[in-house]
Amino acid sequence: MRDKPEAARGFIVGYIKGARDYNDAFGKNKGKAEVIKILTQATAIKDPTIWDKAISAGINPNGYLNAESLMNQVDWLLKNGQITMKPKPEDFIDNQYVDYAISVLGRYQ
Repeated sequence: MRDKPEAARGFIVGYIKGARDYNDAFGKNKGKAEVIKILTQATAIKDPTIWDKAISAGINPNGYLNAESLMNQVDWLLKNGQITMKPKPEDFIDNQYVDYAISVLGRYQ
């Protein structure tokens, strides 16, 4: 990202487009057959009927991370001795590329 910010911006725009297609497919039944076809080609689950019956993963169609969930994980890591100090979300979440993508794509409807 530091060396190729244009590539990072392009990646996140593409990622968010894919997240929106995924959400449209499983949340709105829009383009679901096409998305399932891609998933059967790109994942280890090759049976489309499994995808058709599956409960979809929660993917933010605007690309933002769930800071509250991440901080719950940080709390667990701290409690279990995996880390020694608690960072603030802004110490490890940088939304500049997501903000850029939203400026290009608009917010998800």
